[in-house]
Amino acid sequence: MESESKVQTDYLVVGQGLAGSALALELLARGKTVLVIDDGHKHASSQVAAGLINPITGRRHALCWRFLEFWNSLETYNVWSRELGGSFFHKKPILRFLRSTEEREIFEKKLEAGD
Repeated sequence: MESESKVQTDYLVVGQGLAGSALALELLARGKTVLVIDDGHKHASSQVAAGLINPITGRRHALCWRFLEFWNSLETYNVWSRELGGSFFHKKPILRFLRSTEEREIFEKKLEAGD
């Protein structure tokens, strides 16, 4: 006869990629119990995913759409680093080549104005 094992939990999260991990950690932070199941797929995109945050876009050097919202959410990665003992966000400089005198002038005006 097979024995049945029952687990009582508030939430079941299927998949422990970036989204599943983020959800589980947020639920735990809110005092919920969580069971995460994952098939351990070694070639999943979250195993090799990398992101790039470039706040300045286009020829007009405009602040990208929703940048401040994204930038403020980076605290989440700092919390994960402290709690999980890993490093999940690395600040790096970005080098941008200006292709014309006009582009350079636009950039310098934005820089002077603090835009």
